[in-house]
Amino acid sequence: MKQLNIKFLTLICVLFATTIVGAQTNLLLNGKADSKTEHWHPVETTVEEFNGDKVFVVRNDGHLQQYVQLTDEAFGKYALFIGRVSSERADVDGKPTPNTPYLYIYTLTPSAISEGQIMRDDAKGENDWHTIYAIHQLPKEGFTGSMKCFLYQRNSRKGQNIPNEGSAVRFDNLGLYLFDTEEDALKFAKAYK
Repeated sequence: MKQLNIKFLTLICVLFATTIVGAQTNLLLNGKADSKTEHWHPVETTVEEFNGDKVFVVRNDGHLQQYVQLTDEAFGKYALFIGRVSSERADVDGKPTPNTPYLYIYTLTPSAISEGQIMRDDAKGENDWHTIYAIHQLPKEGFTGSMKCFLYQRNSRKGQNIPNEGSAVRFDNLGLYLFDTEEDALKFAKAYK
């Protein structure tokens, strides 16, 4: 009976530890547009209802940004900026869709940029939702701890300037998370919904 209790307690401890390791804190404020653009600096950005959810909508070369102040514990960690995106324009000619949603992470001092990448193939249909993310290793020293998370609409295709015509890109379920390793950040990104 005593061995059974010890095994049961060990199992509970393992499950508890696994839950804590898997748990992540979103460092972004208002990542789901529930409070409109509060905590964000919007340019040509609105919050609209789409399929029953509030989402950030960027048009006409607009963008959205949020500054995040990190603590000393963030130094040397991997920052994952992630979200769900869609575009009103579809890939109709086999080339990447113009007016594509992108995201960046900026560290301010020292200056560094990481661009978001679409995890799957480019969206093939109008309003298809995809996960995109950027991973950036934070400096181990000399870092002010300030970051900027930046969402925007790219209106070009390999040097071509393509008119926007007011089409929308949408962002939802945005998050900024810290990880000890790039592998942990990638695992989290692949499971993100």
